[in-house]
Amino acid sequence: MTARRGDQPRVAWTGAVAAAGAAILIVTDLVGSALAPNYDPIADSISDLAAGRLSWIQDVGLVAFAIGLAALAIGLARTGEGRLWTAGVVFLALVAADVAVIAVHDEYGDREPGGLVFHLELVYLLGGLFAATTLCLAPGLWRESRARGAFDGAIAGLWIVLAPIFFFVPTRLDGAYERGLALLVLAWTFGMARRLARRRRRVALT
Repeated sequence: MTARRGDQPRVAWTGAVAAAGAAILIVTDLVGSALAPNYDPIADSISDLAAGRLSWIQDVGLVAFAIGLAALAIGLARTGEGRLWTAGVVFLALVAADVAVIAVHDEYGDREPGGLVFHLELVYLLGGLFAATTLCLAPGLWRESRARGAFDGAIAGLWIVLAPIFFFVPTRLDGAYERGLALLVLAWTFGMARRLARRRRRVALT
């Protein structure tokens, strides 16, 4: 299924914003890890970085990523159809909202006084929502392209198997393992953004 020619500019920007949001998150994580005192990206989690004195750096990245995911949901909504596809888009929009709440709420259970702490619940929710997103979109992506369907399915499978293990990983490896999981989400985001960009070029040539 191809998008209408008039839809293309609007779809194109959603992919660009999604890719930019993912790239900004990578940059802010690298910068925050380098600048935060006594921070070890192998042992210390992303949440630890977002709760420190320079937490605003990571929060900027998370907000940018949330905006990118919301834009991606808009783009995917315009380039697919069916109940499962729609459910996947809704789940993705909820992933974006979850990431935004994590960043803006800024409470990570770091024992600082004040604030309602429900960070862990948001993390659990994020894991379930992302799994649901990839699973719901998989059939539509497979019909469109076996390569895209296989890519989405591989990300879904790896996420479902590996994400729960995070809670049993030795604390000395928390940061490394969490960033490995984050790379799965980022790779999927870049892949879906590329799908929107390639769709625009294909229609522009017809």
